Order: sequence, then C-alpha cells, then structure tokens
Amino acid sequence: MKDSLYTLVRQSNTDDNSLNTVIELFSPKIISSLNQTNQQDREDLSQEIKMKLLFCIKKL
Repeated sequence: MKDSLYTLVRQSNTDDNSLNTVIELFSPKIISSLNQTNQQDREDLSQEIKMKLLFCIKKL
C-alpha cells in the first residue's frame, strides 16, 4: 500500500527515501511551474524550489 503524503513527510525527518519520494511527488508541479519561466533560469529555480521544500519538510 502506498503511504500518504502526510506519512511520507513525517518519515522524511529520519528517512531519506521518504524525503526523495516527497520530492518526486512534487516534481510534476515543479516542472509545470518552471515551464512558465525563462529557459535559462529553470535549473536555478528548480534547485531553489526543492531547497525550499526540504526546508519546509525539515521544519515540521
């Protein structure tokens, strides 16, 4: 059975696999949002968004 997002976020404080899964779950939305930006900025923005996501998860 697949874990819920809530469960994955809670586990990601101690489990890197759960953290990677959370990031993968948000990847389609990140990519979709990045497609609305300049091509040359996308890689940097992607890293910034993922860092912000990590920060928010670890803050819980």
